[in-house]
Amino acid sequence: MATGDTGGTLTALGKTFRIVEYMTETDGSVRITELATELDISKSTVYKHLNTLRSEGYVDKDDVAYRLSPRFIDVGEHVKDSFEPYAQAKPAIDSLAETTDETAGLVLEHDRQAVDIYSTVGSHPEACSMTTTRHLHCSAPGKAILSTLSDESVDEILEEPLAALTPDTITDTGRLRSELRRIGERGIAFARGEQRADVNSVAVPIEFEDYQGAVYVAGTASRLSSKRLEEDVPGMVLSTVREIEAKIA
Repeated sequence: MATGDTGGTLTALGKTFRIVEYMTETDGSVRITELATELDISKSTVYKHLNTLRSEGYVDKDDVAYRLSPRFIDVGEHVKDSFEPYAQAKPAIDSLAETTDETAGLVLEHDRQAVDIYSTVGSHPEACSMTTTRHLHCSAPGKAILSTLSDESVDEILEEPLAALTPDTITDTGRLRSELRRIGERGIAFARGEQRADVNSVAVPIEFEDYQGAVYVAGTASRLSSKRLEEDVPGMVLSTVREIEAKIA
């Protein structure tokens, strides 16, 4: 397989990671045709990459479809356990999920994307299990993070068209910038059906040594709305951020 070298990077390896990232966002198994179509890579190339991943134990094959193997869990656990923001935030976020009976988590910005570092679900039977999309513009933690970035960084992120995940996703950059200013003034971000139509969320930004992040609570719109969304839960999230900040200091 020709790897190619563009500006000190390996083209083939980049395609491998694009395939892996697509598979992480897909429930269940995926077929070669789907990967080739969605990633604009030839089917023969996708096949070679999947076979390489499979030979190294990172992909399993089920009939004609492929899925990521448990090897990634092992890799992820090693990275997570040695990652300071995770260790600093996890106990407080566990407590936040228990107190609110909703999903609570920590998101960090990395390479212009939202990365879900940790999330846990409360015990209420209607608590929704979810992770944050990689887009920064359509979730409460993503918008909380954007509100802390420099104008130059925000400009770079907003150069790309804003994906509409639901009818309520903010895709107009002017409207989004106005909301980011309000979030910056208040220190709290809200999202109402912007990532998933039936889910609301609230987040407060937090700064680690090398990362901008946000702590969030997300729940179904039927449970997390009105005063609970706008007053009760934000106070709990803010207290959690202060608890984590005390550990960082």
